[in-house]
Amino acid sequence: MRHLDPESIGPAALDEPLDAWSRQHLENCPACTHDLEGLRNIVVIGKDGRSVSPLEQPGPAVWEAIKAELGLSVDLPSATPEPRVAVPGRVALPIPLKAKGADRPVRRFSVWGLAAAAVVGVAIGGGVLWGIVSLGGGGEGVTLAETELTPLPGYSGSGEAIVSLAEDGTRSLDVAITGTQPQGYREVWLIAPDLQEMYSIGLMEGDSGSFAVPTDIDLAQFPIVDISDEPFDGNPAHSSVSMIRGTVELPSS
Repeated sequence: MRHLDPESIGPAALDEPLDAWSRQHLENCPACTHDLEGLRNIVVIGKDGRSVSPLEQPGPAVWEAIKAELGLSVDLPSATPEPRVAVPGRVALPIPLKAKGADRPVRRFSVWGLAAAAVVGVAIGGGVLWGIVSLGGGGEGVTLAETELTPLPGYSGSGEAIVSLAEDGTRSLDVAITGTQPQGYREVWLIAPDLQEMYSIGLMEGDSGSFAVPTDIDLAQFPIVDISDEPFDGNPAHSSVSMIRGTVELPSS
């Protein structure tokens, strides 16, 4: 029996319209309906994280199931990492792509592979869903700063990053790039000038994205916009593989 693929169920979890065949299939397929409801629950958690009770630490069996589903050969962490702030053990300088995961094949995930990855993202602070459910600000606003993004040694491409302030006081970071392709997935960071402290503000799907800037992040202290190439290894810290960067300079008050 033919089932819905992740490309169909994922958008449906975000209430995007389905074609006639997909709608009819969901009405008659308990398995796909169950998958869809599971992903919708994850989206709800990502949208309203403040009202969610503390998540339980996943047990070893959960991590092993995720590892098996994603086909990973590395060990996943057995404990929930610290949320949001990622301080790597070394400076986030670019390293050649072949030095990290050069032999890792490109994989297509099943529906529950994607769901498992999303659950891990919620457990580490909503990182996976942040870029999906926290896009944009609260209405039209003004541009606070913008900068060109330039490739680091060993990479090509270009891009731009724009920080905007909405009428309701929320800030957003809009990023658009061309010519950079990751081996894993792209993640957007705000980094301090010493390259030791950083915040992950979301995953970048495609060549552009809009990300909410949390209110507790001082862009004067974290002005570097960094887009990294992250492997599917379950580690929330920066991979040390930065592809493209730029520095935003806010006007002095």
